[in-house]
Amino acid sequence: MVPLLVAPTSPRAVMNNVIARELKNPSGPIEPVSPTVKVLTRLISGLMTDGDIEEVKVALTRIASHQQEKADLFNAILNQIDQERIGDFLEIRSHNEKVLKRSAMRGDMSTNEAVTIWQIANNVINECQSHQKNVKSVDTIMVVDKVDPRSGTLEQSIRERWEGTTPQGREIIRKKLFNLKRELTGQSVISSSGTISGS
Repeated sequence: MVPLLVAPTSPRAVMNNVIARELKNPSGPIEPVSPTVKVLTRLISGLMTDGDIEEVKVALTRIASHQQEKADLFNAILNQIDQERIGDFLEIRSHNEKVLKRSAMRGDMSTNEAVTIWQIANNVINECQSHQKNVKSVDTIMVVDKVDPRSGTLEQSIRERWEGTTPQGREIIRKKLFNLKRELTGQSVISSSGTISGS
């Protein structure tokens, strides 16, 4: 492979230049192939020849077991990462929108700029209003308790205390505790739009 630099006029050209620079002047060793890929290669080799896969049976069992649980865990972590990225980019967007707002309030926009800014603002308003149609009621106490790690510890200790109770008894206790907590905090079911329902 001959590394050739080209004019960076497209994403493909930029990628070419990044790889070409590394080939011309390596910054370090290339990391080895994943062990999982090697297991797959040995499996294919065994199946294509004498059918002997004894060498990789332990690895295959480890890799293939509990696929649904692994996928659920993997997706849960990806979901958390995505939520953190959304938080970061919400801050970036908010900052840039404040800059845009300040720029639009200067009083020196041309008519073309004013119309463009108006169109952008109108589109944002319409988009936000369309999201309001999907607002659902949220039981704030229950939802917050579910994502609060300290609450999970408390629930575990309560479950251990009432371990000998029948399922029906535990359900009655759970409902009474939930209603008591609601009365103490004075909170009810509150929708995302701020509408209060129940007491």
